[in-house]
Amino acid sequence: MVLRSARQTILVVVALLAVLAGVCAPARAGTGGAARAGKPMAEGGGKGPVVVVGFSGVSWTDVTRKAAPHLYEFGKKAAVSNIVVRTVHETTCPVEGWTALGAGQRTIDDGCRLPAVAGKAPARWARLKEANSSSSYKAKIGALGEALKGHGALAVGPGAALALAKPNGRLVGGYAALAPLPVSGEDGDVGGAARAYARSDADVTMIDLGAVRYPGNELSENHPVEAPGIAQRLREYFTPEGAAPEAVRQQISYIDARFGLLVKQIRKKTPNATVLVANVADAESSRPHLGYFAAAGPRMGGPALATSDSTRQPGLVQVTDIMPTLVGWLGAGPQARGNAIGSAITTAKASDGEANIARLDAEHTRAQVTRSLSGSFYVLLAALSAAILLMWARRNSYRWTETNERFFLQLSALTAALPVSTLLVNLIPWWRMSNPLVSLLMGVVLIAAVLALIALHGKSPFAPFAVIGGVTVATLALDVLLDGIWHGYPLQLAALLGMQPLVGWRFYGFSNNAVAMFVAGLVLVLAWHSSRTARKKSVAVILGAGALAVLLDGSAQFGADFGGPPVIVVGLGVLATMVAGKRLTWLRFGAVLASAVAVSFVFALFDYLQPASRRSHLGKFVGSFFDGGGLGIIWRKFTQIFGGNAIFIPVALAVAAAICAVAWLLAKRGRFARFRIEDEIVRRSVVSLVSALVVAALLNDSGVTMPAVGLIVAAPLWFVATLRRGEGATAGQGDAAVQEDAAAAQEEESVTQESAAQEAGRTATPR
Repeated sequence: MVLRSARQTILVVVALLAVLAGVCAPARAGTGGAARAGKPMAEGGGKGPVVVVGFSGVSWTDVTRKAAPHLYEFGKKAAVSNIVVRTVHETTCPVEGWTALGAGQRTIDDGCRLPAVAGKAPARWARLKEANSSSSYKAKIGALGEALKGHGALAVGPGAALALAKPNGRLVGGYAALAPLPVSGEDGDVGGAARAYARSDADVTMIDLGAVRYPGNELSENHPVEAPGIAQRLREYFTPEGAAPEAVRQQISYIDARFGLLVKQIRKKTPNATVLVANVADAESSRPHLGYFAAAGPRMGGPALATSDSTRQPGLVQVTDIMPTLVGWLGAGPQARGNAIGSAITTAKASDGEANIARLDAEHTRAQVTRSLSGSFYVLLAALSAAILLMWARRNSYRWTETNERFFLQLSALTAALPVSTLLVNLIPWWRMSNPLVSLLMGVVLIAAVLALIALHGKSPFAPFAVIGGVTVATLALDVLLDGIWHGYPLQLAALLGMQPLVGWRFYGFSNNAVAMFVAGLVLVLAWHSSRTARKKSVAVILGAGALAVLLDGSAQFGADFGGPPVIVVGLGVLATMVAGKRLTWLRFGAVLASAVAVSFVFALFDYLQPASRRSHLGKFVGSFFDGGGLGIIWRKFTQIFGGNAIFIPVALAVAAAICAVAWLLAKRGRFARFRIEDEIVRRSVVSLVSALVVAALLNDSGVTMPAVGLIVAAPLWFVATLRRGEGATAGQGDAAVQEDAAAAQEEESVTQESAAQEAGRTATPR
């Protein structure tokens, strides 16, 4: 019954992916869904002036009617979203945020000190320029100032000066000072800024309202922010964040008061101005946050959710999107965007203003909770993997009762189901419940438990392959497919093993962990299918499923993944070779690798041929070679494989446990040829998946994380199959292709023996 259901699930997945093949051809990256249905931003300079108001350390969670009434009321009538401020470091300081806004790229600062403005140039500009040009990102700061030549501009405050400086460090327009944000006591003076704006006829005005500072983290020109140590990073990664201190809430109220005074002056002088308000950096603490973003005026529709092609998610934009947006608004031309990695901000869909604010607050909570739990969850997976391995190793050293065996099977199936459960739980709005953290954990465990019970219900030792592997593949395929057609928060976004908005690397398509889960599920399902189908039909199914999977993963409209297609090709290519009865030689494995590389570059090249504004990161990667930055990207990805990850240690433990499990499977009873007929299915999946995950670790920047996640899905099920093979698996339930091999081998042996006998007879006959 379970196997029949699993087979039906596979057919449904294949049918859905076949639909994908028809819609993928005309698709263009960054279009479609909500973003395509939204109202585009008006371009050109005929819609009145543009005012950009920026600050640091304010999220939508901080903005309420009581705590920040001016920002709240402005957001009710505006196009709003959460904004990702991540540049290079785990947290973004104000200097990095403002320079990233001006560059449209990820920027870096060696000391993260607030700059002084001497004359018409920010201090330390030469050092900032050198630090960014020598980094692996090669950010060219000053791009916005260069694009605004010929336009009137006014910078208010030191952060604004950083954003509006030209590449030589000179401001593109005028400058007005603004008193630093007070830590306590009186409100900061905004009168000078208001008067400067009243006298100005600038097309673009940039205003820095200040940065929120946590107690004990005073930031000044001569006080650099020290990067948190590994102990502090781990502690903060594994613990949820508490309420903001009273001093922080007070500073947010000061920013709100400043904004209220300035926006009143702006509307009084220029009622047709487009006002864009953005949090550009984290609070001066060691924890990252999503920030406040709102924009209103002739160039924006509101109330609505804002989005961009860089995120493809309604209610989510990046700081690097602001520069291309301003350039488009002022009609500076596409060439003025330079090497900006962001995309122009658009409105996704009109909706109620208060509902928008409530949604953004909830999504910020979702992102914060999953980040605070993700480290602990990796440790949990590592512990479960170690427990499974230990129980298996000791099963012959003490009395292995029926109860022990049942518990082992349940624990193994539960562990294998946990990765996909972290995605399925996002179908439930746990982040809106009274205790989101507890709701998330309970939801993940309950879903995994249900999947484990269903998987173990079947009598076949390989039923869990079909059930858990099939659910994993179907969940990810449908998630990516539907998100590509109708843009909206996918299940992977803000998931424990999915894409983290706070990290800011990926917001749509297949994440690295998702690819690992997807390939593991595919290998398990197809290995199970090969045990029940004749060889030729099995090979055809593997090749067909592989083609659709590569199309889904590599398409710019859907998966938008450069490193995923070679992993899929290697895994399923090896599996098809083994199912076909061919010996896996180095030559054949090399041919599979060559095919994988060729497929990846074909997808990337097609994406590069799209207009620059519509390319995903695949096409941008190809374009970087023409701009001279391709080798830098490769080097940066390489250095990220084993470095700079706070969760490296627990992930490494999980990998070690999984590798030990694989080693046992491979070493059992010596050579593969001595495996029983049912073990051939395990052998195929082990060799195929391990080959794919080794390639994944070498090609992607997640390091050991991808092999760990993939093996956590598959390795426990290998143990289950191996343990249960003697309970209900007979030769009739075994591998059809293996039976063909056995029959062929027997026939060949008979022919060989007959030939040998004939030869012996000829030799014995006297001439």
